[in-house]
Amino acid sequence: MNPRATTTRLTARAGLVLALFLVVGCGSDEKLSQVSGTVTYDGKPVPAGTIFFDPVAGGAKSQGFATIKNGEFDTAQGGRGLGAGKFQVRVLGFDGKEANDAPLGRSLFPEHTQSHEQTGANATLDIKVLKTPKGQ
Repeated sequence: MNPRATTTRLTARAGLVLALFLVVGCGSDEKLSQVSGTVTYDGKPVPAGTIFFDPVAGGAKSQGFATIKNGEFDTAQGGRGLGAGKFQVRVLGFDGKEANDAPLGRSLFPEHTQSHEQTGANATLDIKVLKTPKGQ
């Protein structure tokens, strides 16, 4: 095996690892806390979905997210926690019945939004999406 080719491969791998660390942001000084809770639609648990916590200008530095499963979510379970600050919460809820082009099923409601302020401590957030009468 050619020693020069081996050295080139190792250098390329080290560069790739360094690039990944820079992209992921391993140097962030933002302290993250977790948010968990429930999501209901028309009084029933949302079977599947996603919650995004979008920072409001001048507040937290990065977006948090969580997956909804059987009406519950937890940013500590495969999601991303939140820094202290104000957030716009976006909820996407689905019926959980997988279809051809819809792995989470059909949408239950238009994107739901609301505000949330994270103090820096772990928090519980219960989100109630109300059913909108047809024609509104």
